[in-house]
This record gives sequence, C-alpha cells and structure tokens, in this order.
Amino acid sequence: MPLGYTLNHQSQKLEVDPITAPLVVEIFTRYAQGATARAIADDLNTRGLRTRRGKPFGLNSFWVILKNRKYIVE
Repeated sequence: MPLGYTLNHQSQKLEVDPITAPLVVEIFTRYAQGATARAIADDLNTRGLRTRRGKPFGLNSFWVILKNRKYIVE
C-alpha cells in the first residue's frame, strides 16, 4: 500500500488517506523545489514521522515514492 493511500474494502480501490497524503505532497513539493532526498528524510525523521511500515525514512523510501506511478495525477 503506497504511503498516502488507504484501501476501500468495499470497492477494493485505493483512496487518498487524508492523514498521510499531505506528507506525500510535502515530499514531492520539497523535492521539486530542489531539496535533496537526504535533507527531506532527515527533516521527516527529526519530526518523528515514519514510513507506512513504521520505519525511519531513508533514501530508498524516497525513490519508491518518487518513482511510484500511483502518484501520477491525471
């Protein structure tokens, strides 16, 4: 399950998670503005935020998010 989404059990479709979606928007926005993945990860970890699996953010976490086609808005 991608960060920022939840599964609607009735329709079996992904829906935007209002709690974690703003974090994904922040990651994309900061990266687009030129922040490095390391700087963003360090900031999120300092703030006590975690990945969907409850682990600290690392570089691999960002590449998974930044390259995931589920985040493409049509």
